Amino acid sequence: MASNSKIRSILALTSSFIGGVTIGLLLAPKNGSANRRWLNKKVRKLSRWADYHRQQAQRSGIKEYHNLRTLLNRRIHDNIPDLYESTADIPLSKHDLNNE
Repeated sequence: MASNSKIRSILALTSSFIGGVTIGLLLAPKNGSANRRWLNKKVRKLSRWADYHRQQAQRSGIKEYHNLRTLLNRRIHDNIPDLYESTADIPLSKHDLNNE
């Protein structure tokens, strides 16, 4: 039920926006070609803005990922002993390994 309500709200918002833009363009004091140029310019500007912010978010996400990965590796290394270093001083012979 909540899903249908959200979909209806999104559809109503989208159709209202498109209707408003359409009415605004029809009642605009500029002619059609001037409106198309203006709209094209604004869309290109919005596209560049969105692309810039997408790239910034991507860079920020990659940086945060690397910081988190480094922190986790450091914490794991600090809290879990290295088994090779921990067992280096244990004397084992072939007899011990073969259970004889």
